[in-house]
Amino acid sequence: MGYTIYKLNENGKWNGKWKAEVKVSLPFSEKPVKKTKTGEKKKDIIKWAQDMEKRLLNASGITYNTLIEEYLKDYKKRIKEITFLNKSQIIRNHILPFFKDIPIEDITPLIIRKYQNEYLLLDNKYSKSTLNLIEAQLTASFNYAIKYYGLKENPCKKVEKVGVSKRQRNIVFLTFENFQKLIKNTDDDMYFTIFNILFFTGIRKGELLALNVGDIDFKKKTLNINKTFHRINKKDIITEPKTKSSIRKIKITDTLCTILKDYISHLYKPDNNTRLFTITSMALKNNLLIYLAKSKLPKMTLHDFRHSHASLLIHKKVNILAISKRLGHENSVITLKTYAHLYDDDDNDIIDTLEKL
Repeated sequence: MGYTIYKLNENGKWNGKWKAEVKVSLPFSEKPVKKTKTGEKKKDIIKWAQDMEKRLLNASGITYNTLIEEYLKDYKKRIKEITFLNKSQIIRNHILPFFKDIPIEDITPLIIRKYQNEYLLLDNKYSKSTLNLIEAQLTASFNYAIKYYGLKENPCKKVEKVGVSKRQRNIVFLTFENFQKLIKNTDDDMYFTIFNILFFTGIRKGELLALNVGDIDFKKKTLNINKTFHRINKKDIITEPKTKSSIRKIKITDTLCTILKDYISHLYKPDNNTRLFTITSMALKNNLLIYLAKSKLPKMTLHDFRHSHASLLIHKKVNILAISKRLGHENSVITLKTYAHLYDDDDNDIIDTLEKL
């Protein structure tokens, strides 16, 4: 047991790479745990082997709390800050309180089931989508234990999940006529500006709340979307978007330019770094519902403004590639998948076109 380092050969000749094999017997694994890695630098491979051997030898009796500390320490260097904060918040608030003192090899499917019944499902305190997020992090932590600490199997795999990935709901599309009703009854300048931006650009809520004065180019009539807003642990955090496609410049109308100029003129000594809207998502959501009720319109979410913008462009026969780019989708397939049902009426247009040939 231990580790070995040797050269990798091809056709009887060294190919310039080294391989490390680490083999350790652990009490909760029937067979010795074996890990391998290849690389071009011998010193790096040796260090990896030494670290892996130490990690595996220390795995015997390791508690879930210790596992999580190593798990989060490892992933903090590999994922974006906001992703790490979300991951660690879910684990520390909803998983650790139940499992922290239990050795990982003692956590069985029966204990996972007990956790579901006595913690997750107690008093119906979590939505199905939140339950899914919690279960995903729990499963991921045990996958990490299998990969790096020799855990034999993931106990979550044998237990039926209680969460669902997404809560199904009907998408609400705000027509231009209904949008005009909403705007007519919006007597607050900030919300008037926000609703116009969301309806006529289709940007995401986080992108809206991250906007600052310098993101508006009044000469070129564009909005520069290059960041997103999050609220984590009562702190405002602004980061880069998750995908490169989300970074984009959006053309805006003369009317929206005028609305933005008027709004900025009422801000206190604004400069390019001044955020346009320093409000919480909850305040934004609640006020939207107030103005919808005042306008006698059905309830909708902030994200439904995005759907409404896409729907408006689709019915105006705007090219799907242009819509996809404007929305910041990674590709047009995502756009089509989301809004394919809006193209059902195009069958008549197709027939009319073919009849005229």
